Amino acid sequence: MLRAKGVGQRWREWIAMLLRTSSSRVLINGQQSDDILHRRGLRQGDPVSPFLFILAMDPLQRMMSLATEEGVLSKLPSR
Repeated sequence: MLRAKGVGQRWREWIAMLLRTSSSRVLINGQQSDDILHRRGLRQGDPVSPFLFILAMDPLQRMMSLATEEGVLSKLPSR
């Protein structure tokens, strides 16, 4: 994804190096996913964290929208 966004090879390697030991979980319809192992992580307050969050949320939001359109996920009730 970073390559598609025009991020250079050196930056992609640095980011990959940062992420090799961390893990994440995704909450979908109240169910936690298994661990997503990154193998290296960022620490809280790392200045790269917001940038990577934004990069990760764009394709995740697109996948969730597609899953909702295809009926795999249900929409949240509006208030």
